[in-house]
Amino acid sequence: MSDELKKTVEDLRESKEKINAELKKAAESSEDVKSGVSTVDEELQEPSTILFNAITDMSVKILEDPVINQQFAVLAKEISNESVNALITTIAIAMTHSAYNSIAFYDGLLKEELDKQFKNIGHHVNLLKADVDGYSSVIKVMRTQIDDISKKLQVDAIKKLLQ
Repeated sequence: MSDELKKTVEDLRESKEKINAELKKAAESSEDVKSGVSTVDEELQEPSTILFNAITDMSVKILEDPVINQQFAVLAKEISNESVNALITTIAIAMTHSAYNSIAFYDGLLKEELDKQFKNIGHHVNLLKADVDGYSSVIKVMRTQIDDISKKLQVDAIKKLLQ
């Protein structure tokens, strides 16, 4: 692995460690942790933290890949170190943005699908509510009819007693 590539990988790891340390401090001082609603570990399992760590880890893995290293070695022989360093930095930034945009794209697709599902669930709930309202109306009508029949039977029973 070239020195420039090693430096980029080290910079990514150091940045990740620093950011995670700051995130841990923020989690420790959060109101939820102070009040016992959640723990520091639970706070650190927020999607944004998981996403950041996954993107950084994947970027490091790509830069440490033997094929990538071979290609950078070829480039280092052909062009200046400054150009190789600029290329490594550009590729690292492109990988990070690509990973983030892929996740954001997937998130958008998932949101669309969930919106469809929730609309479908809402539609079925409304249908069920209409059914329940219908049955409730039928029960009210039947109750009225039963009350009428009961009153008629009582009147008939009283008439029989009076005869």
